[in-house]
Amino acid sequence: EALKKTRLVFLTKLGGKQQAVVFAGKNAEAIKQFLKDGGTLVFDGDIHSREVRDFLKSIQVPVPLGAKRGEYSAGPSTEEVHSLTSWPLRISDLASVSDGRVCWKFWSNSQCAPYRNQSSPEMAAMVVQENVLGTGRVIFNGITELDIEQRHCDMVENLIATAWDSLDRTLYYFFRLLHDFKTPAWEFARPWAGPKLKVLFIGDQYG
Repeated sequence: EALKKTRLVFLTKLGGKQQAVVFAGKNAEAIKQFLKDGGTLVFDGDIHSREVRDFLKSIQVPVPLGAKRGEYSAGPSTEEVHSLTSWPLRISDLASVSDGRVCWKFWSNSQCAPYRNQSSPEMAAMVVQENVLGTGRVIFNGITELDIEQRHCDMVENLIATAWDSLDRTLYYFFRLLHDFKTPAWEFARPWAGPKLKVLFIGDQYG
């Protein structure tokens, strides 16, 4: 039911068994409908579950290959322009803290890599596939160690704007002010909540 109230879903720090549960049975059908309705589905880190891989195959979304794990700094691609790196804010290409934890060497021709490993730009820090099941979007995200530096907050704002196809300053300020990225349920965030969810978090990282 919550999927009907948002256009941006994060799946973060889920183990293989947890991923399998999320993508089982009716849940998988609900996620497909979410994508058909124009939703953006973000996978933080690696895909661990056969069930998730089977689900992605069923919607014709290849999983990026050649994963390399370890700390690195991510930056916008100089080869591919995407709203995630340019709208509403142009993301700086200056080196940041080590915010990446996994990057990929290979991705499909139907996908783009708007963020790269700054020391090895042939490696994707983020892989995006548009037009999934019509108007949906799937993102494989290797930039999992965000903090409150301005550059990271700008990256979050672009993601929210891209997912909703509109500017939304409320969640930008939520991420800007909250150091440990708890689920949006603290008192100061309640006035922003309303009856319609902005972002749905599934996993351990956000509480």
